[in-house]
This record gives sequence, C-alpha cells and structure tokens, in this order.
Amino acid sequence: MPKTKKPVTAKQTPKKPIIIHSAVKTEKKEKTNYYIVIDYPQDNEIIHHPHYTIRLGASENWSSPNRVEISIDGGEWVQCRYSDGFFWYDWSNYQPMEHKIVACIKDSNGKIAKKTGIRKCTTKQ
Repeated sequence: MPKTKKPVTAKQTPKKPIIIHSAVKTEKKEKTNYYIVIDYPQDNEIIHHPHYTIRLGASENWSSPNRVEISIDGGEWVQCRYSDGFFWYDWSNYQPMEHKIVACIKDSNGKIAKKTGIRKCTTKQ
C-alpha cells in the first residue's frame, strides 16, 4: 500500500520573502541648522532715502566657505558683508517702486542651504 501525503497546512507552507521595494543606498546629507532672516527693511516698509543698508540675521554656525547672499527683484545673488553679528548689504541706485528682497545662505559648493521668503518694500525718492 503506497504512503499517502499529509495535506499541507498554512503553518507548514514555506514562506518566501516578499520584496516590496528595493532600497538604493544614497549619500547622507549633512544636517544643517541654518537660519536666515531679513531684519530690515521690515515687510512693506517705505524707504525715502537714496541709500539704504539692508540688515540680515543668520545662524552663527556657518563656516567661512558658506556665504550669505541677497537677491533684489529676482536679480543675481550678491554677497553680503559681515560686521557686529549681522550681515549687511549697502543698497543704492534703486528705482522708486515696490521691490522684492530674498536672502540665502550658500554652502561651500555654492548651493543654497537656506533661503528666506520674499520681503517687500517700496522705495520713494
């Protein structure tokens, strides 16, 4: 008489691993705690002078290769100077109109690490 096989139950079923997705190892990004703010001009400030110095606050953990830069009305990024715990940009020769200012911190590779929102101000002469 031939042997009969026992029925296979769920507990006896061999389990195969299910691959949901394959992971690709990527280079870890350096975690930064940068902050940057436009202190002056204040939002919607009206500027009546032909020259104005924009003041920026930025985190102190930036290292020398990192730069604080500013862009006015979508123009190119321009480096700000550092003095007395703040960053400064001396602005002149501007047209009397509404302007949009954005500031950023760039890393040592020249990529933006942190950026402010748009700060609007109006110049009148």
